[in-house]
Amino acid sequence: MITTEGVKQSSGTGKYLYIGRYNLKINEITSRKSAAGTSTQVSFKVETPPITQQGWEGADGAAGQVGTVNTIYMKTPEQVTEFVGQLALLADKLGVREKVDAITADTVEQYIEKVAPLISGEYFWGRIVGEQYMKNDGSGKTGTRLHWSRYKAFASNSEVDEKGLDKVMKDVDSTNRNDLRPIKDTPSMETTSTQSNGNIF
Repeated sequence: MITTEGVKQSSGTGKYLYIGRYNLKINEITSRKSAAGTSTQVSFKVETPPITQQGWEGADGAAGQVGTVNTIYMKTPEQVTEFVGQLALLADKLGVREKVDAITADTVEQYIEKVAPLISGEYFWGRIVGEQYMKNDGSGKTGTRLHWSRYKAFASNSEVDEKGLDKVMKDVDSTNRNDLRPIKDTPSMETTSTQSNGNIF
């Protein structure tokens, strides 16, 4: 029997984040070692505010769009220092800088474990860029690894409300290789940890 009963309309909003500017909260922060055990990558699982469009369903029951934003595998002290500097900026935007400044740790893993509760669960604006890669599942399709923008990656809700998003955060341009690096320019994740420019995002 043909019927429209139970059929849900598509809202046109995807379940997963792509490059762009988003109002976000951090749900989880994790870290992992490279295969060689000489470098560390940090991953931020983030989510937008709830999507209320009729018919929209989130991934795994999420109320908003979700995504994972990664650093490269950090190997040098300079890369770790840049990473901590970005977290300091985020802490500023969330109003928890003093608490974050009080945290010390000997390793990235220990630091993340202590910092995560302070910067998770509250909304902020994040600028997400990416790099394309070829999926290794034999499909011939490409995927996109997401990263925080190296510059002005974060803004507070109050900043955006007062000045407007375009005043506090540059738009993301998919034709700009600084915002979306094409496959031919994309090194492996572990290779990027040894690049001289120290860009971890």
